[in-house]
Amino acid sequence: MGAGTSELTCCARDMGLGSRLLRLEQVAAATPLHRNPNVSAGLLLWASELRLVLAGPARPSGQGQEQEEWGLEQPDNGSAASSSVNCKTASQVAAYDLWSAAAAWSAGTPVEELLCMAWLPRRRLLLCGGAGIKEVCALDDQQHVSWSLDSHIGKVRCLAWASERELALCAGGQEVVAFSVDGLAEQPGWEPLWLTNTEFLELFSLEWAASKELVFAGGSHNRAIQGKVAALGIQAGETRWTSMPPIGAVLCLVWAEEHNLLFCGGNHAKVAALEPEKGDMVWSTDPGVGESRHFGVYVNPGVTCLAWARASGLLICGGGAGRVAALDPTGGSLLWAVDLEVGALRSLAYVFEMGTTLCSGASGMVAALVT
Repeated sequence: MGAGTSELTCCARDMGLGSRLLRLEQVAAATPLHRNPNVSAGLLLWASELRLVLAGPARPSGQGQEQEEWGLEQPDNGSAASSSVNCKTASQVAAYDLWSAAAAWSAGTPVEELLCMAWLPRRRLLLCGGAGIKEVCALDDQQHVSWSLDSHIGKVRCLAWASERELALCAGGQEVVAFSVDGLAEQPGWEPLWLTNTEFLELFSLEWAASKELVFAGGSHNRAIQGKVAALGIQAGETRWTSMPPIGAVLCLVWAEEHNLLFCGGNHAKVAALEPEKGDMVWSTDPGVGESRHFGVYVNPGVTCLAWARASGLLICGGGAGRVAALDPTGGSLLWAVDLEVGALRSLAYVFEMGTTLCSGASGMVAALVT
């Protein structure tokens, strides 16, 4: 741990019940509040225009109070299915005030099993993707369903928004689709701008790099434990390069413009940094946030989520062990780590305005770390 970790302020929030602020003399486990049975925050987004935290899947108030409504499935040996979500009621999304954690609103979606979300700031639309007859839908800022569509690719595992191009991107199975959201509310049919078959075994993550005009797609190659990353041109979806970092199936990606690096997290519990021109690996490391899956032995699902803390210049990573770590992006050295006790990490959302990273886990609780 780095010298700057002698004091770390972290706040564990159970959405809807309030918050507890802890001043830690050393980096140690945060103590979250009891789980609110009416909220399951599996996916997190920060919508700065609304000043709200967007979360899902969220169970509507009044339903049964089971202790575990969603979470990472226990994978089979040699499988990369750990990033899938097991939800009983998984079509709800909700919004919360960042400071009080009070619920602002909740809404249902046509997506039967919510697996991913993306926020379109200028349009004030929340894209939701997953499984169902309609795999992608959009909610406006009044929580109305603006449109929904069949993605043509089956279950949608990841979404991204190329704001500079005004294009939405979704991926699932082997395919990545780019489409315009203009006119979808009025037109009964739609056609994608392009659809690319990446020939992956399974896609798990998408990331947009505006300065490079590239869409990065991550997943598994011809084996569930072998990772692969592809760079696609935004205009036509052509493959510019592919890379196979030795980190296992690639579960998450984040682009850091300031360092000209693409960071990848995999189910071998490792993080790798790739340069964007050819996909060459700059460094790789085990940040200690998830147990390794070498020899096909699965215990925890590796590095499940990444966030780029722009204000501090830290790479934040979370994993199946319920731990969050901060890495130096230039070389991958570990700066600090903290056990949040929120369960296996599912999602990270960086809030630039307050230098905080929100972390959701399989327990349904959300922790806020000063990063």
